[in-house]
Amino acid sequence: MYCNTHKFLLENNILNNSQFEFRAKHSTSHAHDALTDYLYEEIDTGKICILVSLDLSKAFDKVHRQILVYNMKYWYNMDSSWVEDFLNI
Repeated sequence: MYCNTHKFLLENNILNNSQFEFRAKHSTSHAHDALTDYLYEEIDTGKICILVSLDLSKAFDKVHRQILVYNMKYWYNMDSSWVEDFLNI
């Protein structure tokens, strides 16, 4: 199911270009490099940069499952049955 969902996201251009996780040739190192390059460019133009880093590892513990399934079905026209089964909805 992961492959079908991933393929759907790529084919329909749903992932943002800044999305590094779960994408080929977009590793954590690439994310670090992109962020560093951006910060240096901003500093070079005289801007002050502040970086706030958050640990979102528990973020999906707070996701409203029915809303997630609704969004998959109605906004992205995806088959959400596997998510419903996985989340025991």
